Amino acid sequence: MYAAIARHNDFSWRRHLPRAKFRRGFRGRKSGSPASFIRNRAPLARRPQNKTAALVADMLCDLMRPLPACLRKTVTFDNGTEFAHHDKLNSVVAGTFFCDTRSPWQKGGVENAIGRMRRFLPRKTDLTQITDEQFDALIAIYNNTPRKCLGYKTPAEVFLSQLLRFKCESTSRPSPG
Repeated sequence: MYAAIARHNDFSWRRHLPRAKFRRGFRGRKSGSPASFIRNRAPLARRPQNKTAALVADMLCDLMRPLPACLRKTVTFDNGTEFAHHDKLNSVVAGTFFCDTRSPWQKGGVENAIGRMRRFLPRKTDLTQITDEQFDALIAIYNNTPRKCLGYKTPAEVFLSQLLRFKCESTSRPSPG
């Protein structure tokens, strides 16, 4: 009466799922870390963070300065040391804020963006091997993917509509004097 279902251990189809959901049940070995086998390993704490933080702050200022003031009100960061020079942005934005530690739900948009990027850039991808053209293509894919939270519009459409609305409002206002 009932057809027998053949059991198998081939779960290779799971690697096609987004965010590698098939790995959730697997927690790895209980033995020591593979880091102990790396010779001349330098811990992250010895990396010169201040140079990176200054570069990030300068780049963010350069990216935000051309935007209209109404589109650059505040910026929220996670607690990475690359944002140590966040106060440089106060000349460009109204304020900079940080998520509470161990509170990933406060940075849901960032976590969502990282998850979407991981579909194309898996963990341990050497980012130095990605060309500017490939990176621009990834950004274009991200900004042109419709989102349910935006009424199935793309982030690019919403941003451009806000920018155009600002330009229309500022040109239609009578000049003082």
